[in-house]
Amino acid sequence: MGNLDPEFIERYERMYRQDPRSQVFALLADAYRKVGKLEQALSVVKEGLKYHPQMASAHLVLGRIYLDSRETQKSLGPLQEATKLAPENILAHQYLAEAYLKLKRPKDALSAYKLIMLINPLDSLATTAIKKLESLTADEYSEDLFATIYPASRSTPKTIDDANKEPHSEKADEAKTPPPSMSMNRSLDRTLSLADALAARNDIDKAIKVLEAGASELGNQAEILKRLKMLANLGEEPISQEAPAANTASINLNPLKPSSRRDIANSSKKELLMKLLKRVQSRKRDLEN
Repeated sequence: MGNLDPEFIERYERMYRQDPRSQVFALLADAYRKVGKLEQALSVVKEGLKYHPQMASAHLVLGRIYLDSRETQKSLGPLQEATKLAPENILAHQYLAEAYLKLKRPKDALSAYKLIMLINPLDSLATTAIKKLESLTADEYSEDLFATIYPASRSTPKTIDDANKEPHSEKADEAKTPPPSMSMNRSLDRTLSLADALAARNDIDKAIKVLEAGASELGNQAEILKRLKMLANLGEEPISQEAPAANTASINLNPLKPSSRRDIANSSKKELLMKLLKRVQSRKRDLEN
């Protein structure tokens, strides 16, 4: 267990004694965990959650305590709750992915790492984990998955750059791309999912960069080119001075105030983003099945 200044623990203990229902319980429980006092940590965090059941960080601490206690199955409930209460908390998704790996549930771990990539596309651990998990065969799933993703000092995990050093054919015809291999299909699916998710969050620049990187790696795949064209034209399409009546009716909620060019452009952008969001949700359902 890690070292922690005793003064921190004493301060948290004082605050907790003064008000046992305060939110300091999560800090105290985590401090106990860090110095190896797992039973005390468990007692404090469980008691605190009675008064603060919606506190994401407390569920996160509880899940971490179970992981440290080698009660991995028990960690799933609080960690899943933490990701629901704080869906953009990367640490919660990392701990959940760690638990899935230890329980030899690679598909669930892969989903958790992909959610991390949606939050932070540059997360190096998630990138490495996704690459490794997608390359494993069914036989390899029976091995120690946690050691595979977190190899400690045994070896350095392959980075996405190392994996991309394999030569690509330059003879692909732009008009007709040959059917991709299984590994290329996986890379294509990952690229499209990430780009769609970024676009759905209105992060158009990052979505375009992801697609351009995918095109560089995978060649001129039709789906990549289609999305690049859509995103490149987003907000740049010429807008007529007079919008069609059907569209105007859906955009202009105030009949006394005509729709501006910006209103019409924003409406078009929202429609595209909603379509992309539906694609993300559809891909997520496919992964779960």
